[in-house]
Amino acid sequence: MLSLPALAAPSYLGGRRPERPWRPGDIRLTPLWRRLRQRHGLTLDWRGCLTPPDNASGPPALADYLSRLRDGVYNELSSGRPLFVLGGDHANAMAVWDAAMAAVGERRFGLLWIDAHLDCHTFMTTPSGNVHGMPLAALLGLADPSLASLMPGRCRLRPEALCLFGVRSYERAEQEAMERLNVRVIQAARVRRDGIDGALDGALAYLDRHCEHYGISIDLDAIHPRQAPAVATPVVGGLNGSALCQALCRRVDPDRCRILEIAEFYPSLDRAGRTQRLLADLVGAWWWSRGSRRRGWA
Repeated sequence: MLSLPALAAPSYLGGRRPERPWRPGDIRLTPLWRRLRQRHGLTLDWRGCLTPPDNASGPPALADYLSRLRDGVYNELSSGRPLFVLGGDHANAMAVWDAAMAAVGERRFGLLWIDAHLDCHTFMTTPSGNVHGMPLAALLGLADPSLASLMPGRCRLRPEALCLFGVRSYERAEQEAMERLNVRVIQAARVRRDGIDGALDGALAYLDRHCEHYGISIDLDAIHPRQAPAVATPVVGGLNGSALCQALCRRVDPDRCRILEIAEFYPSLDRAGRTQRLLADLVGAWWWSRGSRRRGWA
């Protein structure tokens, strides 16, 4: 049984849907732990569980939480080991990827962002006010003063070192921001047209040209809602979860991709452990890209 370093980040401060924070030993997460052990031969070595204070809410609480999460991720990556981060809403990405850039170097780092949404709003453009729809704006340096005050560090993601994958729901202001920066966006319709293997090959080849190392951030709403129901903002027409797992295992370069974030996991919305089993398969696919194909993905 192999052990994967992991951080738990069960914060939902970036959205409005309430969710009781979970911990690594939470009985609600039994399908996840069982699937990891039985199918993938993995256990998670929890390096920390960063929970918000009880009744925390509002921008000051979120800023404090992101600062703590950023420090936790940075400390783990500085050890040189791979890391899996399980969230929480996608506002956490502001901390996770700032820490990754600080540990690896801004000019060397890229990001594959697998998501149904562009997540590039600011407080000036958002129709909902939810910070979980703003992390890429913050990471790209597009933040207005209110959003910038939430950023836990000063690293900025280069637009050419970002590739979005599986996108199918966004507002015009986000689209215009991405187009101004010439960010590579591979929409879900193109994935269906080219096949997930070909589309992912294109995404990773693009990152190969622009960075030395990269991370992967997966918002579970990128997957079809029938396969991943435990999300706050489901969108029809999502990626096939099993096909995504196979493609990741075959194509991710483990020497260059040391960190995986999976976000927007709401255990209370899961159905019969469906999302948790897929989540375990995504982690297993990423881990077993690290030189072994004996877990049935090849």
